[in-house]
Amino acid sequence: MIYLEHNPPARRQFYTTRNTKPTGTIVVHTAENRPDTDLPDGGAEAVARFIRDRSDAGSYHTISDADSTVQLGQFGWTMFHVRGHNSYTIGIAAAVRAAEWTDLDDSYIGQVIDRLAGAARSAAEWLRVAHGITVPASTAKRGPGGHYGPGFASHAALDPDRRTDPGPGFPWHRFFDAYRNDSSPSSKALEAQVRQLQRHLGVTVDGIAGPITIGAATTTVTSQAGRLETIHGISKATR
Repeated sequence: MIYLEHNPPARRQFYTTRNTKPTGTIVVHTAENRPDTDLPDGGAEAVARFIRDRSDAGSYHTISDADSTVQLGQFGWTMFHVRGHNSYTIGIAAAVRAAEWTDLDDSYIGQVIDRLAGAARSAAEWLRVAHGITVPASTAKRGPGGHYGPGFASHAALDPDRRTDPGPGFPWHRFFDAYRNDSSPSSKALEAQVRQLQRHLGVTVDGIAGPITIGAATTTVTSQAGRLETIHGISKATR
């Protein structure tokens, strides 16, 4: 579910189009909310509600905490997350404070980073499928035109006069490792299920539930539903 699509914000927090083609830059933020370290973690959901209700501009594509990620806007939308760079970037955020990474329990940090890396993988998959861009597990470099290229950038790097997030204590190496390696049992099981579905649908088998797989699945379900409705209608007419 796209949260801001189903929960319209009090003021505009996004555009549904982009006026600049994405370059593959994913910007990492912290939402600057108080972390909810008592699981279940309601931080991401609280930030989503705050963005829905706020009276000033400020939004991300995703917000992640220790046990959930809320998709606030579609990756094809322009979200208001970094001044001067919104149109070509994707913004992902962690529901913590930039200054508090070193104060948090290590296991909690690991859970947040895993969720944030999962959001990054989803964004990278959209960029790969929609624009043919591969996002490496490395820092994005600034090009001659001022736009950054494929990779990751801190909010602070793109708006150094006003922002410091995700903070000097953000564990970039840990984040990049998690982004590269999704080896949890649940993710492996899900990948196997996606591969099985892709074989059934006759699409590229890569274990990633991207737009092509989802579109093929939706078409199949819609087609089957139509057949069932037709059969049901015939059955009723012949009673």
